Amino acid sequence: MQLHELVVEMKILERRLASYEEKYGILSEDFYNALMSGQFEV
Repeated sequence: MQLHELVVEMKILERRLASYEEKYGILSEDFYNALMSGQFEV
């Protein structure tokens, strides 16, 4: 895979992640921190 292809894939993933963050109303970083601190049960 070439560098350009990796950058394109990364941009696609960033857009998908932003979509989920908007849908659920929480930033990924905030969710991760809450999960790691035990605020959520898995």
